Parts: sequence; structure tokens; C-alpha cells
Amino acid sequence: MTWEIEQAKQKLKQRSSGWRHCHSAIALDRLECKQEREFKQKFNSHSP
Repeated sequence: MTWEIEQAKQKLKQRSSGWRHCHSAIALDRLECKQEREFKQKFNSHSP
């Protein structure tokens, strides 16, 4: 389980530069940002 959290952190780091695009109106970005938000919510729910 711990390695999954580490992988998640790495993924967030890699994609943090693209995170700003979530505020753009591009449909493809919207889909990705929706997935990113859901992922962040799941990830944050594991945090104390």
C-alpha cells in the first residue's frame, strides 16, 4: 500500500505542472481534470 502512495505522490508531482490547465475550457482537459480531482480526493481521504 505504501508504494502506491509513493507512486501517487510522484504522479501528482509529474502532473502538477499540467494542473493549471484544469482551469482552461478545453473539453479534453476537463475530462482529465475531473479524473485528477477524483484522484486527489481519494488520495487526500487516505491522509490523516
